[in-house]
Amino acid sequence: MKKFNLLILSIIAGISFCMYSCDNGSDNLESDESTIINKAVFSGYVQKGPFYNGSSVLISELDNSLDQTGRIYITNVSDNLGSFEKKNIELISNYVLLKADGYFFNEVSGDMSNGQITLNTIIDVKDLDAANVNVLTHMECSRVEYLVQHEAFDFSEAKRQARKEVLAIFGFSLPEATTFESLNLTNDAILLAVSCILQGACPRILPSPNYTGEMAALMADISTDISGILNIA
Repeated sequence: MKKFNLLILSIIAGISFCMYSCDNGSDNLESDESTIINKAVFSGYVQKGPFYNGSSVLISELDNSLDQTGRIYITNVSDNLGSFEKKNIELISNYVLLKADGYFFNEVSGDMSNGQITLNTIIDVKDLDAANVNVLTHMECSRVEYLVQHEAFDFSEAKRQARKEVLAIFGFSLPEATTFESLNLTNDAILLAVSCILQGACPRILPSPNYTGEMAALMADISTDISGILNIA
């Protein structure tokens, strides 16, 4: 009889645990659904110089730790001004990595680049329907990731800190509310200056045979150097 009673109690406990777990799972599902972010159209520009028509753009969702969730949208640059758009985006996180690959217009030489480069942007899209990808957004990415993942920075604080550190390298400053992803090469002198500095540091006046690779390596070195080393007050 005692064994029978213990068996009954075990079954009741198991049912209770299952009901509790299922209820919690439902609550989590409802919570996730309530935070769905829908974008009818998301657009922007990819610029080193401007990326050429056909360059690829990946829109990858990130979680709160800035790790990829596996949800990815794919689009392309649609003209030689570097513009792109993607319709009907659905996300369950505010954070997104934009990754663009392609050839670009070399604003120093006036020619098409002799190779492809990759540029990234990490953004909070909750209140954004557009964001640009450029050399400044690319150089801040690693630092933003480091500050969020290793220094427990809030995302917006990490973006402000990384922005200040990248600008300090070139001796520039921007208003506090101005983000790198809001800058456009056609009307922002600082972005144009940094793009030309990066380009000019490698080919000087005449492009070297591998100036695109040299410039990409320079940006990678800057990103690595500031990712977890700089701490400018």
